[in-house]
Amino acid sequence: MIRNFLSTIFINIIKINDSYHIKSYSVKNKKIRKIHEKYFNINDINIQKYINFLSQQHYFYYVSYMFQGEQDLILNNMTNNEYNIKQIDNFYIKILKKDLSIFNNLKIDLLYSPFMILHKLMSNIIYTKTTLLALINENYLTIIISDKTIKIAKHINLNNINNIDEYLNNFLKAYYTNENYDSNFIENIIIYEFNTQKFNIQNQLKKILLIEPKIIKLDIFEIMLQLISIDLGVKIEI
Repeated sequence: MIRNFLSTIFINIIKINDSYHIKSYSVKNKKIRKIHEKYFNINDINIQKYINFLSQQHYFYYVSYMFQGEQDLILNNMTNNEYNIKQIDNFYIKILKKDLSIFNNLKIDLLYSPFMILHKLMSNIIYTKTTLLALINENYLTIIISDKTIKIAKHINLNNINNIDEYLNNFLKAYYTNENYDSNFIENIIIYEFNTQKFNIQNQLKKILLIEPKIIKLDIFEIMLQLISIDLGVKIEI
């Protein structure tokens, strides 16, 4: 494919609190030639100028956004007020259409979700036990319970939770008491951390499940790039 031999930039955006964290990868001949990284306040009018500047230095460009707002995994189809980011396993990733207004000022080619990040990480695990996977990005927590396929999942803004211990207990109770989940005992916890977490989820899960979690530092941008490579059919040596 001729695209592999021409310079392409993949511009990846994650909103963190009141700022946009942008990490971009210049790629040519399947290799990453340069990485650009910058932060913008969400009200900064220069963000689109910066994206335009990067894109003009390359033959091709793609802008990807990690949506961390309210979302859920559901088994049924969308209503008219809902939007499906992607289907993973048998679930739809649902967000409300009104929340898409965040993209009015940004020209987004690819939209990603923390559920998609965890689903990609699931593929790297050799399953011998039912596993709880958690992704923590500052005040956002995404959880999937899996034994090769997703059994139950949740994405929350921890700032909106009054009692996190109680919330986690109720989430795990929903898993163990629902016949649809097969409810095998959780014997493994893997926590992926991107940025510094403000909440002690590690100790809270350990206290509830009596299991020592495995903590892995994660670069979400790198996983996004892997997903982009798959979605666009572009080979990138990461």
